[in-house]
Amino acid sequence: MRRSVAAGAVLAAVLLAGCGGGDTGGSAKPNASATTGAGQGEQGGQGKPSATGDGKPKTDPGKPAAPPLTDAQLSTALLNLADISGYMFQEWPISPRDTLKTSPAECQPIFEITIPSKTPAPKAAKGQMALSMMGPTNGSGFTVVLLSYEQSDAEKLLGNLRTALEKCTAYEGGAPARTTVKPLKAPDAGDEAVAFHLSSANAPSSYVTVVRRGSTAALFLTAPYDKKPVEPPKELIDAQVKKLG
Repeated sequence: MRRSVAAGAVLAAVLLAGCGGGDTGGSAKPNASATTGAGQGEQGGQGKPSATGDGKPKTDPGKPAAPPLTDAQLSTALLNLADISGYMFQEWPISPRDTLKTSPAECQPIFEITIPSKTPAPKAAKGQMALSMMGPTNGSGFTVVLLSYEQSDAEKLLGNLRTALEKCTAYEGGAPARTTVKPLKAPDAGDEAVAFHLSSANAPSSYVTVVRRGSTAALFLTAPYDKKPVEPPKELIDAQVKKLG
């Protein structure tokens, strides 16, 4: 078990370093053990290319903006063993940082969300790794990052990502090699969402899903080991978004 957890943590670090060109601000520290229950729901299928349409904003224009969550509130909002079965969770420290420039520039938002970037600087950031212990994703690791913003900044973040995914097919700079971008069908989750696949010759390929819930952006990245990379399971995304309120 300890060997599996260590492997998952290392590969999560490789994934974020490969996509973001650097570390994430610390080492993972175990904070929970595996459950033995079955996972909730079924894994979402492989996404189909779609840069527009799904995942567009559903926010009620008459609804007041949600205030940014604090560091403590984000910690409470992260999933734990009581929220979803079939996963083991590990703390994964996150330190948003400055970014390099991509070429072409239109790809910048895609690269920046994988770091994550200080532009705009989140009010708070918390992360952890979810290691799947059962079902079709058994053995796969998923890095989950919660980023708190002013709601207008969170909306702009998703809007910029959606625009970038309509134009960007590949980029260089900010990563060790040319990275190819493939838009995917966004999950029906939160107030809006985007999803895409990244592949590079010098880093593991990865699936990325970003869901906005009010003023919080939830980032899900996959870390492959001993199998082909898989998309973040719908059950994991739904459980995390639900806990955000």
